[in-house]
Amino acid sequence: MLSSILNFLSQVSVTGRVMLAVGAVLVITGVVALARVRRMADQVEEAKGEEPSQGASGNSPLRGYPLTQTAVGFSLAGMGYHLIVWALPAGLTDLCCPARLWYIVPLACAAAVAGAYAMERNGL
Repeated sequence: MLSSILNFLSQVSVTGRVMLAVGAVLVITGVVALARVRRMADQVEEAKGEEPSQGASGNSPLRGYPLTQTAVGFSLAGMGYHLIVWALPAGLTDLCCPARLWYIVPLACAAAVAGAYAMERNGL
C-alpha cells in the first residue's frame, strides 16, 4: 500500500503535492472545528438548567456563535476537499467544482459563513 501511495505521489507535480498538503490541513482543521462545536453542544446539553456557556472556549472571535462556527468548519473542510480533488490526476473523480471556476468555492464558503453570522447576530 505504501508503494502505491509513493507511486501516486511521484505522478503528482510539486504544485499538486502542495495542494494535497494544504487541502489535508484544511480538511483536518475543519473537522476539528466541527468537533469543537459538537463538544460544546454536548456540554450545553449536560448543563441543562444552568446558564449555558457562550460558544467555544478560549478567546475565539466566534465565541457565542455556534452556527457560524459550524459554517466555518464545513467551509474549511469543503475548501480542503476541493484542493485535494483538483490536485488528483484528471478523471479520478468528477465530484468537484471545475478547477477553472476555482473562485466559486471560496466565494460560496465566505457567503455561507457571512450568512450564518448575520443570522445569528440578528437573532434569526
